[in-house]
Amino acid sequence: MVHIINVGYDSTNSYVIAAGATHLLIDVGWPGTLPKLRSTLSRNGIALPSIGHLLITHYHPDHAGLAQELKQQGLRLIVLEPQLPAIPALGRYMKPAHRFQPITVHDRLVIGHRYPREPGAAPQPWPRRRNHRHARAL
Repeated sequence: MVHIINVGYDSTNSYVIAAGATHLLIDVGWPGTLPKLRSTLSRNGIALPSIGHLLITHYHPDHAGLAQELKQQGLRLIVLEPQLPAIPALGRYMKPAHRFQPITVHDRLVIGHRYPREPGAAPQPWPRRRNHRHARAL
């Protein structure tokens, strides 16, 4: 059975997808808030070492700010190919007070594809969202 547990804190929604002993963390929150995430996980009976992978939905500070800190804790970051350019760009939105650790792309990274393709199938273009606005102003 698969369980979806909201482990968000402050203004970020984060989720753990749990299937038996396998756990996936989706989105993580602002940099420097690892103690808050640990506390929320603990309240839900989840130990950080039980989470093997991290998936970031989009690279805004409130969703990806803790990614490198979690990689240093042993989690592997799953990245879709179209997201790769957004990783280094994330640092532009950070202020020194955020204590942001830039996300490295040479370690603990799993690169996935946006969609499964049948052998010989032509790739489909990545959809563009022209009017995307993030709900939280920086």
